[in-house]
Amino acid sequence: MVVFDLRDFWMVSSQEQSPFRPFYKYALSICADSAPQKQEWVDFYSKFNDISFTYSEWAKEMLETQSGGAIKIADVLSPGVDTEVFCPVQDKKAHKAKMGIDPNSIILMMVARNQKRKKFAELFKSFKMLLKRLKNEKKMDIYNKVYLYIHTSYPDRGTDLPEAIKRAGI
Repeated sequence: MVVFDLRDFWMVSSQEQSPFRPFYKYALSICADSAPQKQEWVDFYSKFNDISFTYSEWAKEMLETQSGGAIKIADVLSPGVDTEVFCPVQDKKAHKAKMGIDPNSIILMMVARNQKRKKFAELFKSFKMLLKRLKNEKKMDIYNKVYLYIHTSYPDRGTDLPEAIKRAGI
């Protein structure tokens, strides 16, 4: 059996203690989007995985260099999608109408885990500034149809979202 994992370090590190670990091969697609990686992570990646992958050539080179070659990256597996099944909406207005949303709405979107470094509170303040500017410039046609959509988790280790929204006044 093979377990293929594509999560961040803090979500995969428990695999090391699994009582089932002797019974499967462990393939990890390492989530690395910054350098340097924490040494604890590099040590884990170099010793624990049967086979490792990265999302990008950059991450592969960075991890191999930082680990002094101890991490053996088998290949780069960039996340992808079957565009025959999942494709961009061609007619956004019709799609919005189908979903019960004003077809002329403007939707600003943030997709991210709720972590402090993602700066949700600052996003809310900026959105409030946008609304204020639109109102001051008497651009009510835009003001009345702009929305901020956040796709995230709550509660989490990050921002207290209801409190940040309240503080921003949106």
